[in-house]
Amino acid sequence: MFVRKKVNKSGSISVQVISKIKGKSKLIKTIGSSKDEDTIKEFVCKAKEFINTYKGQQQLDFANNISSIKTTFNKITKHIEIGTELLLGDID
Repeated sequence: MFVRKKVNKSGSISVQVISKIKGKSKLIKTIGSSKDEDTIKEFVCKAKEFINTYKGQQQLDFANNISSIKTTFNKITKHIEIGTELLLGDID
């Protein structure tokens, strides 16, 4: 997903959240439209926040918080090793 600023016929700029699905752009949400640059910047920030929380997706900050890493790894309940033979071949 990404943020798009689209110029309207009236000259205002619409800030939209767009998703690419099978090579085609799909409008997810229009955040707002304005001719004022400060308002447009505010809409872009809101659009980025929307992307970070859309469908429950969360952005993990691994750079600043070790506890996030520990929490993420502690939530792993099952691990299945697959594809080793494809990568390394048959090892006897």
